[in-house]
Amino acid sequence: MARTRATTKDTIPPKTGKQTTSSGKVQDVRCGRLCLIAGARQITRDRQPLQLAPKQFQLLLMFMRHCGEVLPRSFLVREIWNTNYMGDTRFLDVHIRWLRQKIEDDPSAPTCLRTVRGVGYRFTPVAEAAPEAAEVEPV
Repeated sequence: MARTRATTKDTIPPKTGKQTTSSGKVQDVRCGRLCLIAGARQITRDRQPLQLAPKQFQLLLMFMRHCGEVLPRSFLVREIWNTNYMGDTRFLDVHIRWLRQKIEDDPSAPTCLRTVRGVGYRFTPVAEAAPEAAEVEPV
């Protein structure tokens, strides 16, 4: 029983359910200010396209599919790099830093892609900016 729990601990199904349609096509995924455009492998932030490397794209897609969940480092390494190697995982930190530079307003003080110390990372998107309310002059 304990062995079963240990092997399934880092297996995380998508929180939002299937990301495909009945025809098998990937659906658009929207999280806050970010939108993944299906089929085009394109991400937009505030409707502006982002240029992401393939691994950055895969990481962001994984975070968007598991929005609000803590994703363990081992899960990310296994799913994105297709390996169970957990020796030196600084490569993951580097890719996360590069991704933060593209999606965060201030990458040195991230608000969307947060580190959960000793576990992994949590993606909590910032909501889209609401249109500024019209100023009303006092009467």
